[in-house]
Amino acid sequence: MIEVIKLKEEKGDVTISKEDFEGLISEVESLIETGEIFMQRGYNVNGGEDKNGRSQNDKDKL
Repeated sequence: MIEVIKLKEEKGDVTISKEDFEGLISEVESLIETGEIFMQRGYNVNGGEDKNGRSQNDKDKL
């Protein structure tokens, strides 16, 4: 689950604690891995149709 991270502005810069930054990077890496898995399975992660011309709704009906 992605937790909301509170950022504080100081003089136009955004500061974030090291622990929060590492957690954010971990979440981003996890999302990238999930996208890669979907692409390997033939899902079009951008919507529309996959390489076989089927939409996700069509696959759900199979």
